[in-house]
Amino acid sequence: MFINYLKIALRNIARNKIISFINISGLTIGLVCFFMIALYVYDELTYDRFFKDSDRIYRIVHENIEEGGAATLLTTPGPLAPVLNKDFPQVEKAVRIWQNLDLVVKNSNQIQYYAQDKHIYADPGLFNVFHIPFLFGNPETALKSPNGVIITDKIARLFFKTENVVGKVLVINKEDYEVTGVIRSLSHHTHLPQFEFITSIEPVEERYHFNSWLQGVGVYTYVKLAMNVNVETFQSRILDIADQYVEDELDNRGMTQKYFLQPITDIHLHPNYVKESGIHSKTAGLVLFSAIAFLVLFIASINFINSSLSLAFFRIKEISIRKTNGANRTQLVSQFVTESIVISVIAVCLALVFIYLLTPWFNEIIGKELNHSTLPVSSVLFFMSGVVLCVGFFTGIFPALLIFSFRPAQAIKGIPLTNININNQGIQRLSLRKILVIVQFVITSVFIVALLVIFQQINYMKNKDLGFEKEQILVFPVQTVEMCRSVKDNLDRVKQEFTRHHTVQSITTHLRSPGRMTHQNDVFVYRDGEKRKYWINMQFLDSDFLQTYKIPILAGADFTKNNMTQYILNEAASREFGFHTPDQAIGNHMSIFDWDGEIVGVTKNFHFWSLHYSIEPMVFIRTDHFFPEAVSLKLNTKDLRETMTFIENTFKALFPDQPFEYYFLDEDFNRLYKADVRFAFIILLFTGTAIFIACLGLFGLSLLTIQRKIKEIGIRKVLGSSIPGIIYMLIKEYSLWMITASVISWPIAWYVMRKWLLNFAYRIDIELWMFVLAGAMTLVIALLTVTWQAVRAATANPVEALRYE
Repeated sequence: MFINYLKIALRNIARNKIISFINISGLTIGLVCFFMIALYVYDELTYDRFFKDSDRIYRIVHENIEEGGAATLLTTPGPLAPVLNKDFPQVEKAVRIWQNLDLVVKNSNQIQYYAQDKHIYADPGLFNVFHIPFLFGNPETALKSPNGVIITDKIARLFFKTENVVGKVLVINKEDYEVTGVIRSLSHHTHLPQFEFITSIEPVEERYHFNSWLQGVGVYTYVKLAMNVNVETFQSRILDIADQYVEDELDNRGMTQKYFLQPITDIHLHPNYVKESGIHSKTAGLVLFSAIAFLVLFIASINFINSSLSLAFFRIKEISIRKTNGANRTQLVSQFVTESIVISVIAVCLALVFIYLLTPWFNEIIGKELNHSTLPVSSVLFFMSGVVLCVGFFTGIFPALLIFSFRPAQAIKGIPLTNININNQGIQRLSLRKILVIVQFVITSVFIVALLVIFQQINYMKNKDLGFEKEQILVFPVQTVEMCRSVKDNLDRVKQEFTRHHTVQSITTHLRSPGRMTHQNDVFVYRDGEKRKYWINMQFLDSDFLQTYKIPILAGADFTKNNMTQYILNEAASREFGFHTPDQAIGNHMSIFDWDGEIVGVTKNFHFWSLHYSIEPMVFIRTDHFFPEAVSLKLNTKDLRETMTFIENTFKALFPDQPFEYYFLDEDFNRLYKADVRFAFIILLFTGTAIFIACLGLFGLSLLTIQRKIKEIGIRKVLGSSIPGIIYMLIKEYSLWMITASVISWPIAWYVMRKWLLNFAYRIDIELWMFVLAGAMTLVIALLTVTWQAVRAATANPVEALRYE
């Protein structure tokens, strides 16, 4: 019996080539979109899960609570990890990681490599926490040598043309380091920095005060808990761990420290702490992507169901004969379901082929390294089988049940098919088909509104006045400690050399560029005879920073070059310190790191970070106590090629041992919106796909509808109806459907996009024109799809339609 059903199914697919093509292609595209998004979502969900025992690995963050406020930091004091290893049996291993300044690396053949943000210091137990495969060397001893370095296989091939290079020597910042291990390059989906060099943290502990709870540079601390440890109990034990060692010092400073565990598997999707480095996703975004995947597949399934319902009209005589010959309900349903399952199987097979072919292209577009082989095979097979069965069953059962109840005598006697009743309703008036089409275009209209809102928000962020000039500013990082000293000690000469060219308008040195993480620390403000403490952002810079970045001063004056320590606040800091107007702040004294100084100015607020965040209080420190980490040049870019040649030559003359690396600030600042641009592109891609699938289904539906009305059209033309009148008759119903769909979609789209916009501290308003434009686009796209068929039918020779009447 099944073989018979299969043969009939294949004959019907071949007989209705256009409709079969529409059904198969629509379902195939829907499945491809679903699996592309599934790959993306799966990749996001598996960040850091490839590490062995990732469920037992935690990053420790800590909160400083002081009189001036509280701040949660990603880093912890250096002694924390040694204390955990020594005094807590619940800890299998705790390690510290600290990312160093950039490196300049050479070998004996004078091959030079600039390792920008590619070097970390770490404890020897690093590989007991993070299981990173070693190609060569011993992970137990590789970090115990003070002048040993572990490199990746990529670096080994770059310098030595082979991977087995243990014992070879590299010159790193003019010091010899012996290669003690070679590891695989780290997977891209981890929150850890994409390091290529690892050296031991122990030789630099004293230099950076890693042995102090209250001074020095903070480090990233990771802990791997022993098996079967109660996480909540351990969390309660380390919450106030600093009190056990430096309680008196904390009390003297009026400070409280709290320590918290953060699962490493949560870091990528829950970047809840101070401006996490790197590009992160949010759970809400993945939920939205998942919803898009299901909705696109749902639209494709609706096409399939609608075309099956319409196509069933033309099979009434076939079903009548089957019923007359004794076919029962189960047999008829089985026939329709078999046909639907055959189409579903073909679509699934084609989808798998296209997924394999399109994955590299999708990776290039979204900037990831997705691999379809990473999805669990069992889950893929289960889902594919579910799609085949669900789509096949529902697509087959609806038309079978609807036409089973009509009276076969009507069709066999030759009563016109348009008069045949099903449950006392004409097939043309079936509400299910209309509902499905409206639902389909409600989803499509929501996608269009979302697309308009997202692109308006991104355009707003990229073009909003940030309060400073980011255009035509070139920044080159100060790459090494040696270069830091050189810039600091020869600052006047560096500025004179670069400003010799007429296109270099000004130059300044500073610690961080706008868009990059700032420092935070205690600030003491002397006001009304009282000393008040605040925890605040700070930026170290020289006296030309505000001029170079064109940041307006509201009160007071710019820095002067003859004063050692001066402070300038932004408006937010002035208000935070209790000054009612900017003028009130001028002349008051402050101290940071025991550097007493005077507040000499207050600037207008500007966005140092992305528009995801509100403008925060910030103090600018003009002092000679800092080492600059960046140099900014304000350029006139009329002759950029000549200017860049001059800058490069000047750089090489001043810093002959440093590679010339630079970036333009506007391009670098826009990287803060990279995740939003990626999000927008995915919405654009799948909105276009949803529209295409919906139009494909509407095309097939209109084709069958017009085919069913072909004799009516012929009679109307013979009786004198005009071609525009016939076209209007054919498309007016679809117009009402589209208008209804648009109106229903508006509140849904408004609610969804309002939730999305809450991710931004500065955002656009959702305006009426967005909904009207989306509705108009939906209507126009749908009518263009239907009108072509309507014009073709209206201009056809009526003799062809009435020849056999």
